[in-house]
Amino acid sequence: MTTTPTLEHSIDEALDRFTLVAGSGNWDDSQACAATLLAWAKGYEFTYHLECAHPILNSMAIEANDDDATTPNHRERIVRAGETGLLDTWWIPALVIFRAMADVDKDTSTVDRAVAILDAITWWKETRSPVSADLSSADLRSADLTSANLSSADLSYADLSYANLRSANLSYADLSYADLSYADLSYANLSYANLSSADLSSANLSYADLSSANLSSARGNFLTVLPSGWKVDTATGLIVPEEPAK
Repeated sequence: MTTTPTLEHSIDEALDRFTLVAGSGNWDDSQACAATLLAWAKGYEFTYHLECAHPILNSMAIEANDDDATTPNHRERIVRAGETGLLDTWWIPALVIFRAMADVDKDTSTVDRAVAILDAITWWKETRSPVSADLSSADLRSADLTSANLSSADLSYADLSYANLRSANLSYADLSYADLSYADLSYANLSYANLSSADLSSANLSYADLSSANLSSARGNFLTVLPSGWKVDTATGLIVPEEPAK
C-alpha cells in the first residue's frame, strides 16, 4: 500500500523553486508557505486550502507555518512531513486525526507537534491500524474541529481550551471535567452530552443544542455565552437552567 501522492513536481524541485515564508507567500515572487508550496508540487492553482487535504490537518499546517517561532528550516520539515501526511488526506477518518493529536505531548512546540501528527497520519495510511476512541485527557487545545463528528466520544478531562468546535456534533459525548474555556461551541450539538464539572469559562455556546445535557457542577463566568434557557449563576459560577418567566 502506497502513501505517496501523485505530484507534478518533486518536493525537492519545489523547495529549490521557492523561499518558505510566513503567510501565504506569492508564487510570482518565488515565495510560498508550506501549504502553497505543496499546492504547487501537486499541480494546483495558487491556494493554501488544499482540496485534497483534510481541513483539520490543513489548518494545523497553516498555524505551524505562521507561528512566530517558525523558521524556514521548520517550514521545510512541515513540507516534507506534509507530502504524505497532508496531501491526499481528505478521506482520513476524523477519529484517526484526533487520536494523532491526543498522542502528542502537550508541551511539544507548534512545529514539532504538527510534524508528529503528520507523521502519525502517514503511518496510519500505511498500516490502517485500529484506533482507540478513548480521547480522555487528550490535548486538543486550539484545535480547529469545526463541524467535526465527535458523537459519543470520551473526552473526559480533555483540554479543549480555545478549540473551534463550531457546529460540531458532540451528542452523547463525555465531556466531564473537560477544559472548554474560550472554546467556540456555537451551533454545536451537545444533546445528551455529559458536561458535568466542565470548565466553560469564556466559552461561546450561542445557539448550541443542550437538550438533555448534564451540566451539573459545570462552571462559567461573565464572558460565557449560553443558549436560551441557561445562565451562569453570579454567586456560584455554576451553569444552571434559567427560571421560567412568571
